[in-house]
Amino acid sequence: MDDPGARVSVRKWLIAVAVAPVAVWWLERLFAVRSEGWFAGSTTYPVGSDFQTLHTAARLVVSGDGAILYQDVAFQAAGGPGRAFFYPPPFALVLAPLGWLPFETAWFAWSVLSVAMVALGLKLLGVRGPLRLALAALLFMPMYLSITYGQASCLWFLVFAGVYRFTKENRPVAAGVLAGLLILKPTLAIGVFVWWVVEWRRHRPSALAAVASALGVIALSQLVLPGSFSGYVQVTWDYLVGGEPGAQWAQYSMWTFWDLLIPGSSWLTKIAGVASVALLIGAFVRCAKARPGLDLTFAAVIAMTILIAPYMLAYEWTLLLIPAALLWQSGRVAPADVLVGGAVVAIGSTWSIALAIEWLDSPGYTLQFAPLILIGVAAWISRRLDRVAVEAPDPVGPKLSRND
Repeated sequence: MDDPGARVSVRKWLIAVAVAPVAVWWLERLFAVRSEGWFAGSTTYPVGSDFQTLHTAARLVVSGDGAILYQDVAFQAAGGPGRAFFYPPPFALVLAPLGWLPFETAWFAWSVLSVAMVALGLKLLGVRGPLRLALAALLFMPMYLSITYGQASCLWFLVFAGVYRFTKENRPVAAGVLAGLLILKPTLAIGVFVWWVVEWRRHRPSALAAVASALGVIALSQLVLPGSFSGYVQVTWDYLVGGEPGAQWAQYSMWTFWDLLIPGSSWLTKIAGVASVALLIGAFVRCAKARPGLDLTFAAVIAMTILIAPYMLAYEWTLLLIPAALLWQSGRVAPADVLVGGAVVAIGSTWSIALAIEWLDSPGYTLQFAPLILIGVAAWISRRLDRVAVEAPDPVGPKLSRND
């Protein structure tokens, strides 16, 4: 018989294994960056390095100069750190209120708002103590990177959490309208798109509402920033053709994983990428047909999004907090099993970076191999589910609390 005391001890040990090295990494980076100035490091990656792009775009919208968002030279002259603004125009409108604040104040405001968005997202997912867990999630390396860079991963987290909540409450139109906001980061919509196509009859209202919502957002941005979408399309095309979409710092999806494994062979990596994505989608279709329930299906949607998106950055792995929360909440998998799987993911995607202290200065190959670990964890959880189904024929099963 399972000993509750032993389970608690194992849980504490797993948490310590996952948290301790990340905390060390946090402190090391904090002192290293502070030695040169948090916002102006030269040999270290400064705080808010990516936020400079977002803040410049916000200032241009507020000042009425949004027409130069997608002009490389003009955008850089306005304070942008490099290329032109590379997000869709609607995102510049979302950022606009930050344009009235000085850079450092705006970064602090955006960071506080980001933690609040994760807390709200966790609440929508049904997690207890969402604010406490949102603060604890800062130890998760992708969220740490999102906050310190000044990125928007926490916003996408909130959007996905809202789609989950509306779907659970049987409000398909509301879920679709919210999903339409993914037009702000179109590559993240691919998992939801596959999900709704696979279950088209059930999710058709959501899909149609999402299209209408996205078109409305585009129309609004065209009204406020005339001609902006044509500029965005041109910049995106130029970047994909002549830029570095496969640069090492962008190697966080299954597509670019193969570039590291088979360097110098573009045709072979493309074939391997297509085959991998096809297998992953096939696995998801099998999962969806088994109808495991919304929690497990949505967890699979998020994992699939991260793995098959053609362009994925480290901080966007913040979305993995969603399947972690849903699997923890699910009564189909024991909490101890979720902890084991979560610990493996932590070691693969977080702990490994913590051991590579200089990762930000000299990007390594640690997190890039985490997709394989994530697939392994998914396969392990799938086998566990099959075992639970055999042991307990009831398709729903008892609901386990976090204290069980």
